[in-house]
Amino acid sequence: MKLITINEAIKHVHHCLDIPATHEIIYSGIYRNAEPNMKPYFRIELEWNKIGEPRLDEDELVNPHTIRAELDAVTGKITAYYRHDRRNDLNETNEEMSDEVYEEIYPNIIGWIHKLDLTINTAELYVTKKLITNHDLYEVQYVRAHNGIRVSDYQMFNITLDHNFNLIHLSYRWDSSSFTKNENPIPLENFVKQFNPNQLSLFYHKLISPKYPYYAWRENIYDAVTGELIREDKDELIEVIDMDASLTLEHQPIVNLKKPIFTTDSYNALKLPDHTTNADPYAPHPFYPLLTDDEVERAKDIAVSCLRQSSADKTQYQYAFINKLGHPPIQSMLGNQIQVTIHRMLHGVGIGGAGIRFIIDRESWALNNTIDALKMFNTDLSNDDNDLFLKPTVSIEEAWSKLQDKVEIRLRYKLETDSETQTSNLRLVYILDSDWVCNAITVELTQLT
Repeated sequence: MKLITINEAIKHVHHCLDIPATHEIIYSGIYRNAEPNMKPYFRIELEWNKIGEPRLDEDELVNPHTIRAELDAVTGKITAYYRHDRRNDLNETNEEMSDEVYEEIYPNIIGWIHKLDLTINTAELYVTKKLITNHDLYEVQYVRAHNGIRVSDYQMFNITLDHNFNLIHLSYRWDSSSFTKNENPIPLENFVKQFNPNQLSLFYHKLISPKYPYYAWRENIYDAVTGELIREDKDELIEVIDMDASLTLEHQPIVNLKKPIFTTDSYNALKLPDHTTNADPYAPHPFYPLLTDDEVERAKDIAVSCLRQSSADKTQYQYAFINKLGHPPIQSMLGNQIQVTIHRMLHGVGIGGAGIRFIIDRESWALNNTIDALKMFNTDLSNDDNDLFLKPTVSIEEAWSKLQDKVEIRLRYKLETDSETQTSNLRLVYILDSDWVCNAITVELTQLT
């Protein structure tokens, strides 16, 4: 993949934007995207500061004279721009922008899209927020839409202009992709007929209740034209862990080093040499290198060893490896580390917000850190049986009779990318959502938001 040079990026920004002659480049770098399959695959970061000014101000914050720009390192297009001299202060005031003011500034927004040659089809702009900040900044946020139907994935364009319509802030992501054409969705009244009690999931969550289990709608996604289930919001139980501490494992005892998980070095792992002009988007990602089967088993062994020797509440709960949507229990992560997530269960039901993450160094196999969600949120871990969740008594069919009309179905477009061809299309989908849960003991309905 051919990349532009840092010098070309600097020249492009100076050509498109008003960088004062009083400013000089203080930082530049080429970086790989932190997400392996997200565009732009590579970006160039640039920072200017007023000549002679320190990089940080007296509050150890970025100097207010700093100007920052990010560019797609392949196309050379500016994807983000920020002037720190107009950053928010404690006296910020916001008021909703009237339609009349919006109509006045809209041509200037379109002008900036054309001037920066952004890959945005202006007919697809859908306003989600428009504010006047401190009486002289115009802030507008957009998402992407087609024929009034919004894109559910991260497709956005945010822009802030001053009263003279100078660019103060910009960020956007607008993937090259096409919408499905001439397709009619299944009528909603026909689509809902396919649902049954299996649309519900049973769960505990200490932040919702310290005692009760609940049923909730699964937030599934379906093809709106064919009705095909394309994403199921369902946890897959892989293995319930035997907590017998007498079992012999290779890695006992385990010492928790309590090292920081995120460091500057982790971020710098994304940085390419400054003179790189070709890069491979398929090369192993520094944050998400592939794990071998042996590495997966070794990481599991270390996590289970640590859990058996240190868990104070192991007599209360079951522990399990659960494959959650998009989040396998063992996965590589930044800093050449492996993350193992073990979930708590009770009465065979998963407890939301109660996972334990073990962060393991991939080279030394030392345990760098442990993060227990219950302890993080100061949740009671008492051994008193009265503090445990109650066992569900309501059947899924009875809960369904209460919840079946408490669902919101949104017609959206979903961005799908072919990893082999790197082409994208936007698929018409139905997305299920519901704020309502049903108590699995009292049958009482609760709206969470």
